[in-house]
Amino acid sequence: MTIAGCRKKDNVLIENKPLTENEKLLTAHGWHESLVIENGIPHESTLWSTDDFWFFYPDRTFIYSLGTLLRPTGPGGSPEENSSGTWKLDENETKLNWTTNKPNNFQLSYPVKIKSDTMIITIITSDLNRIEIYTNCNQCRLSCALACD
Repeated sequence: MTIAGCRKKDNVLIENKPLTENEKLLTAHGWHESLVIENGIPHESTLWSTDDFWFFYPDRTFIYSLGTLLRPTGPGGSPEENSSGTWKLDENETKLNWTTNKPNNFQLSYPVKIKSDTMIITIITSDLNRIEIYTNCNQCRLSCALACD
């Protein structure tokens, strides 16, 4: 498997403080979407998202790799792109905050629960209640490391 959009990371911390235990869990491996629950209805990953992965790095940067499978176009008919930027857990480590700098600049903050093998992100808007469940993926971290060197 080839992961597009990877780049070799320097070990320079964006914030000059050691990683917490939850941050270490977050950066220990890649994350793969395994289940989505929308408005109480569970859905397995879509065909085109089966090779999408989150990679959180100890320097508090991330890459969201869309993989290589053909997917529907994004908003406005343009193709979706890999995302990258910075991440941070809030003081209580119950929210994951991230800022993207590619392809667009925006900030997001969602409730998160992190365990060694599971990351759960909850997205609640006025018309959607979505829970995204991700499982660890040691193989996808290896694939990205090989592609990035």
